[in-house]
Order: sequence, then C-alpha cells, then structure tokens
Amino acid sequence: MRNDDDQRMKELTDRLVAMSPEPPPFPEEVTMTTPARKTTMKPLTVFAAAVVIVLLGFGIPFLLMNGGGPPVASDSTTTTTTTLEETTTTSGLSTTTTTPVAPAPGEVGVPAFLVQESVNSFQGDPALVPFYVPVELAEDADDTEAVKAAINALGDPDLILPAGAMNSVPAGVEALVVRRADGTDNALIIEMNEAFLDGAGGLLADFTMLNQLIYTATTLDGIEEVHFIVNNEPIVAFGSEGLGLESSVNRETFQEGNLALIYLTEPIVVDGDGTVEVVGISNTFEATVELRVLDSAGEIVFETFTTATCGSGCWGDFEFTIDESLVDADSVIQLFESSAEDGEPANIISVPVTVIDAS
Repeated sequence: MRNDDDQRMKELTDRLVAMSPEPPPFPEEVTMTTPARKTTMKPLTVFAAAVVIVLLGFGIPFLLMNGGGPPVASDSTTTTTTTLEETTTTSGLSTTTTTPVAPAPGEVGVPAFLVQESVNSFQGDPALVPFYVPVELAEDADDTEAVKAAINALGDPDLILPAGAMNSVPAGVEALVVRRADGTDNALIIEMNEAFLDGAGGLLADFTMLNQLIYTATTLDGIEEVHFIVNNEPIVAFGSEGLGLESSVNRETFQEGNLALIYLTEPIVVDGDGTVEVVGISNTFEATVELRVLDSAGEIVFETFTTATCGSGCWGDFEFTIDESLVDADSVIQLFESSAEDGEPANIISVPVTVIDAS
C-alpha cells in the first residue's frame, strides 16, 4: 500500500512540475558546480518542493514584470529656469499693476527706490531696486523738486510698479518741502506730512520704508545725509516701535540686518549709448556677484560675474557693463551669488529692463 501511495505522489509531483513555466533566464548567468550529494526526500517534502517550484515559476516572471526591485534613479538632468511672477501683497508691502509706462507729455523720469523679495535668501530682507518713475515738473524746477516728486510718487496709490517690485511707502505719505541744509552741500532737510509718522506697519516694513526714502533722496549728486522733520520739528517717535529720528540718517544707517545681501543703487536702463550699466551694493561670499540676462521666455542668453569691493561680512560696491545688444524691453537681469554650501543661486533679484527715458 505504501508503494502505491509513493507512486501516486510521484505522479502528482511530476504533473505539477510539468505545468509550471520555465523561469526566464537571468543576464550574465553564472553556473555554480558543487559535488553531487545523494538526498532522500520524504513524500510530504517532495509535495512542498513541488508547490515552491510552481510558485517560483509564476512568481519570478511577475516580479520581473514589476522591475524586480526598487526603481533605478535616472541620470537625466532637469533644468529649472527662474521666471518672474506677480507678487501678492505682503505685510507692509503693496503691489499694483506691473507694467511700467513711459512719461506722458510734460512728464520726466525721476529715480525712485522700490523693493523686491530676495529669492532663496535665509534672511528674508528686501532688496532695493530703483526705477525711473514718470512725474510732472515745472520747466524751472530744481533738483530738490525732483526729489520731492519722486518721494510723493512712492506715496501715490496709483503708482504703477514694474514686474516683481513692491512698495513699502503707504499711500498718502508726502514730502511737503525738500531743501538743502544750511551751511552744507551734502545734506537735505525733508519735511514730511503727519502720515509719515505712522510708519509702514511693522518694524522691518518701517525700516524698508525709510531705506526707500533715504536712497531716493540721496540720488542727488553730492547728497549723503537726510534729516526728516514733521511740523518743522525733529521726529522723536516714528513707526510701530517709536523710533527716534532726531538726527540725520544716511544709506548705511538702516542697512545692516534690514536689506538683502544684493541690491541696486541705480536704475537699469537701456539708454542708447551701446552699453547697459548695472550698479549696486552687496555683502556676498568672497565678494562675488553673478549676473545673467533672461529673455522673454525665461531662457538665459548671457551670464557673467564680478567681484565687489568687499564681501564675506562687509558691504562693497559692484558694477557690470554689458552690451546693449544683449537686452531689450522684455529682458530680465538677474543678480545673485552661488551658495557656499551647495553652489545653488542664492539672494536672487530679478529686475526687468525699463526703457523709460530719464531726460
């Protein structure tokens, strides 16, 4: 009887083995040879082995169809191009339509400082970006009248901002009088209206507002200091923290800890002389500042770098001179530094080229 059982078990095993498909060959298959060893298997063991063979027969092809393991990383490279997007309202910073316009008849362009968020920056401080804004000036107006007009343009709720730019000067803030300080050629006294005293709604916004006004006022040749007054009196409490402004201030007063590590000090314009000047201040690793020009599709058409007069913990001046043929009215000029940690662009500002004539 035992022999009959063994015979039936053998036939079942042979039938199961015959039903299982051949496993596919593996690449670079290596044949391993071991000494032959006589093994006697019990019927239950033989049946279990047959089941394993069937499972392997069907399981291996299924695993191979699904990759047989974790996906292998692709060696292809994805390139990301930074393009400009409209900026939403931020605390203390406002944006409007982002298309600059040329001066109308009777208007001239005067430089005024706006701000921009610095991309990939750990500090979060805004970058100053100056543009020419159109204002009306009398034919006999002097340069202090131009400064007054520029400041008042910043407080104009209808000011049209270039793409990516923001404004921390609240609507309604005005300069009433701008004059040179007595006995000096390098300082301005600016009498502001009472709306100025409220600041911009937060400490950083207050400092940003002041930096915009200070840099705008000191665009005059030779002017290095500004003294703000209200009602012909020194200012003892300004903004959200009651900042005292009794003394004169300059471009360095609120620079550290309140401005991005790369910013501009002159508007970028295509003025027809064959070159475009890009001038600013930075505090970057090893004083290196990089520039690239993007076309209207966001593609890089030119890139270069320069070394500022100081860096790695100190502020320095930098300047680029690029050929006018590299830019047009739709171009964007990006300034940045390469991170000392991973080499990625950091502290990026993206400035649209404007063709507003300053004359």
